[in-house]
Amino acid sequence: MMVKKFELAGGFYEIDYDDSRLDALLENLGIEPASSADYTKRTVLYYSAGPKWLRQVYDKIAAEDGIKFNTVVMYIKKGLDHAVYNGKLKGIDDLVQGTIYDYDYGFTNKEFIALICDYMQNRGYIKVREITRKEYYEFDE
Repeated sequence: MMVKKFELAGGFYEIDYDDSRLDALLENLGIEPASSADYTKRTVLYYSAGPKWLRQVYDKIAAEDGIKFNTVVMYIKKGLDHAVYNGKLKGIDDLVQGTIYDYDYGFTNKEFIALICDYMQNRGYIKVREITRKEYYEFDE
């Protein structure tokens, strides 16, 4: 398990997550190229702390990389489009129970991020804990 501390929308959070499982999930669903998978992964992780804050998540990632938020959005969309084109995204029906992939409509970025986040959290692969400012600034030894 990996641990990440971050600030988002005025709060401080610590997430424990299974990095290799999230990487494998995105790969199995056909999210490519690597840059799209990276932006999708980071969005899932931050989104897990606050599903109401998707725009703030995009802004946070954009600020980390020195780009505009819409670049993050477009990279995720590119990954989803690639997954549809290579046919792997339909595998989400098998991974996430109750999900029915709509071949005519597809998924929006938010729907896809929410599904992956829900899948990972329900299986204990992402655990989120709100922490204090003091805990956020403490160094791990």
